[in-house]
Amino acid sequence: MSVQAGYNGGVPITHEFFIREMSGKLNYVIAQELMPEMDEAKRIQYMDEKEVQYRKLAAKDLQPIPGFHLFVEWVKKHNLRRAAVTNSPRLNAEQVLTALKVTDFFELLVDSPSGVKAGVAAGSPTVGLLTGHPSAVLSASGASLLIKDYNDPVLWEALGEPCHKSGSQSCSTPLEQTASNACP
Repeated sequence: MSVQAGYNGGVPITHEFFIREMSGKLNYVIAQELMPEMDEAKRIQYMDEKEVQYRKLAAKDLQPIPGFHLFVEWVKKHNLRRAAVTNSPRLNAEQVLTALKVTDFFELLVDSPSGVKAGVAAGSPTVGLLTGHPSAVLSASGASLLIKDYNDPVLWEALGEPCHKSGSQSCSTPLEQTASNACP
């Protein structure tokens, strides 16, 4: 969409640019910083259209991060309070929760360094998910744990359910553990 609008000289926005210049910021700040020559009404319209386009794509293409539903079931089984925090527009967050079939799961939603900082400030152990932001950024924000996805053995070890290792292979989920092959 940014290419069509002529933003950035027609050059697509890279993931690195997104992380560095856009992620964690509110839309009006992004638009103000990246499109200062555009009048405010057009920036607002552009950002609204961008979010509509995102929701259309998310509705048909969004997939859960590996291990997500297993993690959801573990959290429910252990009766834990749950929060996921985002600075995305509410309609986007609702679209994601709907697509992942977890609309009633979270009490609260977090997905950015600013969200990690908020969790830390609240005194909550905060897990940084390495699906977008670099580990250095999430660590500097105060994440107490960094994971690549919800199958990451680091997560399950922190939850007290370490995944066993058999030779060079590790089990893909804690549910594959048995008393005879669990880590010592």
